Amino acid sequence: MNKIAKPIYSVEISKDEMSQATKTRESFDLLVKSLDESFEKLKMVRELLDQFTDSSHFKQMRDLFIRYKHRIIGLFNEFLTQLQVALEDMNKSLSDTEMDNIKDTIVGECGELREGIDKLAEILDEPDSPNFLNTFKSTFDRLQERKNSLHEIITDHLFSHIDYDILGRIKLGSVRAKISKRGN
Repeated sequence: MNKIAKPIYSVEISKDEMSQATKTRESFDLLVKSLDESFEKLKMVRELLDQFTDSSHFKQMRDLFIRYKHRIIGLFNEFLTQLQVALEDMNKSLSDTEMDNIKDTIVGECGELREGIDKLAEILDEPDSPNFLNTFKSTFDRLQERKNSLHEIITDHLFSHIDYDILGRIKLGSVRAKISKRGN
């Protein structure tokens, strides 16, 4: 039996790169938590509105909706600040095609999320609109879809790429180094 040896390709990843990849993962982990917490607060507004079947009360609640609007915008601005930190960490870590694609997708999803938050803020400014309740609910539902999509991109794609493709190689490389030291 003649076996043809296949070339083995490996990438050397420095401890600094490993540290930066870990920091990037931690930054995005905090970002996901922030996103989840923000949407829990947004969901509370949705649940409040779900209690009403008639929009006649909404005009009297204008001040409450304006406070909600400012709180939602504030939470999203905090999210964007955390996103900027996470993206800066990501830019410092290993740069490969997959990481670049994931970053572009995250930025695109966040742009769509921003548009939805802006739309929601506009809706909360007009509680006396005849379609206020339905418009709020449908916009909230689209925002929830964007949030879920962003969550999936970060947890399923980015974290998997960091954990298995970057840090996994490092762990495998460490095992090989330990084996080769034992062999000497």
